[in-house]
Amino acid sequence: AMLTALVRKSLPSAPLFTFSAPKMRSGKSLLADVGAMLATGRPCAVLSQAGDPEEERKRLLALLLAGDSVICLDNIEHPLGGAVLCQILTQEAIQDRVLGVSKMATAPTSVTVYATGNNLVVEGDLTSRVVPILLDPAMERPEERSFPLNLYTYIPRHRGELVKAALTIL
Repeated sequence: AMLTALVRKSLPSAPLFTFSAPKMRSGKSLLADVGAMLATGRPCAVLSQAGDPEEERKRLLALLLAGDSVICLDNIEHPLGGAVLCQILTQEAIQDRVLGVSKMATAPTSVTVYATGNNLVVEGDLTSRVVPILLDPAMERPEERSFPLNLYTYIPRHRGELVKAALTIL
């Protein structure tokens, strides 16, 4: 997920990376932010799950037109799927009607897409376009863990050397 975010602009397509866990506060959003901070220097642009496919289509187009390199569908509570998301993951651009006007817009899909959720479920054609990542803290209260390193400050400070190491791996 992190390496893809670094080189996504050079790839014709890329899978969706899902971060799922059996419990809240397991670190799903943090991992998405780590990938985004490595690639862009800032945390993910996040979007909640829409109530219906038509609204989701409009919101995803708007996000693509905004030009973010990494986006995160955050705190998914219902099965994740849909034609527009599949198109974003497999096509180099999508074209759709702009919200509120009778005008079409074409948006490049050279974006890395993450999704987070507890016990996240993927359905339909999207299942073949996903790299699932399961986080299991193996404890009752993962929010009580403590770590010696704050990644939100560490990554920006050391981003150059981290990107260099990641590109060396590739």
